[in-house]
Amino acid sequence: MKYILLLLLSILSHQLQANENISVDLTKDCSKQKECEPNFWYVIDSFEPSYFEIREPDQSWKKIDHFPIWMNKIFSKEGDLATYTLITYFDIPNEILNHNEQTGIRFGEIGEVFEIYINGNLIAKEGEITDNKVTFHRTVRGKVWQVPKNFIQANNNHLLVKISGHPKFDHTGFYLTKYYDFGLYDTLKYDEQDRVSLALIVVYL
Repeated sequence: MKYILLLLLSILSHQLQANENISVDLTKDCSKQKECEPNFWYVIDSFEPSYFEIREPDQSWKKIDHFPIWMNKIFSKEGDLATYTLITYFDIPNEILNHNEQTGIRFGEIGEVFEIYINGNLIAKEGEITDNKVTFHRTVRGKVWQVPKNFIQANNNHLLVKISGHPKFDHTGFYLTKYYDFGLYDTLKYDEQDRVSLALIVVYL
């Protein structure tokens, strides 16, 4: 039984490595350098519709070069509710762009109330706010959302995430260090399922 589990562990590890090759890691920039560098994110403690048009954030935005991104570590705010905007940019390789399969985006973790946009197009929306209070919150892990191909382009895709939540809560923001990527929807789904299975096998072992 032990050898069977080790074999499954090896198979899943190879599968995870294979799936990573066809996705764009939104936490790293591996497009130009031999070694990957951080993919910069920009965050501000407000939201305005004009943020959809920003291509070069000014000094009012804080520049982030590592994950996790916890709002309570970046901003010191009082009260029970705060709203933040995060922006990053990414290119999509031809092997994904020209593939017949549906594309998708995965967030390793995100909460509490959020909206995700690519090039101004709404991809996902979770949670509710009523009268400046969170009436329904969602902290999701390993979620993959479909992204229609007419929403994307080869270069300089604009990813905007609007997040609202308690300003002192660790899960307001991105709590995990990795598994934020763009790629083929089915591949990302399988990769997430494999990752969960792998974790369960490791715990069992």
